[in-house]
Amino acid sequence: MEKKNLMQGIDERSPWRDITPGGFVYGSGNSEYFNTGDWRTRTPAWSADKCRQCLLCFPVCPDSSIPVKDGKRGDFDFGHCKGCAICAKVCPFGAINVTEGTAPAAPASAETVAPGSVEASNAATLPAAPAPAPAPQKGGQAK
Repeated sequence: MEKKNLMQGIDERSPWRDITPGGFVYGSGNSEYFNTGDWRTRTPAWSADKCRQCLLCFPVCPDSSIPVKDGKRGDFDFGHCKGCAICAKVCPFGAINVTEGTAPAAPASAETVAPGSVEASNAATLPAAPAPAPAPQKGGQAK
């Protein structure tokens, strides 16, 4: 027996009354209509000049945010990327740089980060260390 796709006709403009019971997804192939990339707190940047087109990043992306056409990957689909940084962890060439925030960052330069290094895949995903607090000044304080 064929199941009816209850998701048909539901989009970001649908009123709550039209949403499926319990919010369950009864159909497939509709994620392209729902942009979820604005949930992102970290953003990857792809460096085409460092990329060797090994496509190791493509199958690990849980959001299908890495487009591949004619056997070559393209830049990220930021409408769906949630910034998990799994792609940066698997890239052996340091072609993916991840930074905090929702705006795409400039890719790391080849001179500053060695391809395949831990820094290439992890350093940009960590928050910067806070600046040290200024030392308290002695004397001159009013009583």
